[in-house]
Amino acid sequence: MIVMLCLVSTLSIFNVYHSPWTLSVGSHMTEMETSGLDWFLMKQDGSTPVYILGSSWRTYPTYFQELHKVTVQKPKAIVNDLPTHFGYDQNRYINQSISDSGEIKSYLATNELIRQSDLAFPEEVQAARKHFLREDFSRLNCDTTVNKLYMNYEWELWMIDSVI
Repeated sequence: MIVMLCLVSTLSIFNVYHSPWTLSVGSHMTEMETSGLDWFLMKQDGSTPVYILGSSWRTYPTYFQELHKVTVQKPKAIVNDLPTHFGYDQNRYINQSISDSGEIKSYLATNELIRQSDLAFPEEVQAARKHFLREDFSRLNCDTTVNKLYMNYEWELWMIDSVI
């Protein structure tokens, strides 16, 4: 009976938690997000910071290196430091909202979760948290200080230049 209980417990734990033996990222990242991150890690300039909204993927570069047997620079990540609406409610350009970092250029990574998160929370909660509307992404597309470097169906990478 004890052996059976231990076996069931062990199998239950492996069903609940993702095993490192499967060599997969996990269920918290989509295939499109990993595809975009792979591209970013191979093409990035490690000295340029990347603004990440939402979940952090700070352990992904290590996983990528081990999986592909390559050496990549770990990105200088700035997590959740962008203002609501990308700062367009107060400034004309996004680089005016993040100019306090002192960097000349920076990356911005967005994903479908950020686009849809506005729909997931009630209106009374949205005022207290950072949120980004469809109009904000339209303004980001039209912003002359921003260039889209990579895009797939769920993940985008932007380059923000500090010069207008």
